[in-house]
Amino acid sequence: RQLISSYGWMSDLKIPRSDSTRTKLSLTSTADNSLKAASVCYLSENFREEVRAAKLAEDAKIYELEPLVIRPKGEALICPRDQRPGTSYVDAIFGQDNVGKATHMLSYTWGY
Repeated sequence: RQLISSYGWMSDLKIPRSDSTRTKLSLTSTADNSLKAASVCYLSENFREEVRAAKLAEDAKIYELEPLVIRPKGEALICPRDQRPGTSYVDAIFGQDNVGKATHMLSYTWGY
């Protein structure tokens, strides 16, 4: 599956906020993820469901999505690059069909 590079987005994974969860999940992340990306399948299925669950329209702006969908996804995880709390959205996505090495880049703006 083709992948799209982004800073973060998606998943149905519910992660409790605890130090032990952060430690366990940080050990499963890879340090070499400079080209890590969400799959098109993940974006079109899981991400869309996350947007709906947040009670946002599918045409919501990125600045509407960020506090309700994007930021919460990685809040309870340890960043694989700096070992500090909070990851990018893409670092909070797991599963071979959901995330992998990017083959294309998706660019967006916050608004005009």
